[in-house]
Amino acid sequence: MFLGGVDKKTQFWRYFAGNLASGGAAGATSLCFVYPLDFARTRLAADVGKGDGQREFSGLGNCISKIFKSDGLIGLYRGFGVSVQGIIIYRASYFGFYDTA
Repeated sequence: MFLGGVDKKTQFWRYFAGNLASGGAAGATSLCFVYPLDFARTRLAADVGKGDGQREFSGLGNCISKIFKSDGLIGLYRGFGVSVQGIIIYRASYFGFYDTA
């Protein structure tokens, strides 16, 4: 997508920048789909330390449905901004340095 017609040998920096952009875009796109599950898993992990009578969620599906009912779709993406910044940096450097070398 970002590297159409770019020769690695003659346009190295353009190729490198394209790999950075491709990696960042791939990381951000994948996080859009996976983040609600990761968020629910984190909420479940925080809920486990409570006693049986005090637990808020009974499982992953219950956790996702309760968050969706109380906060809507935005509730499932709480904290997404910080996570997407980290994954863009991580994946951009991964693709940029490993794939270019």
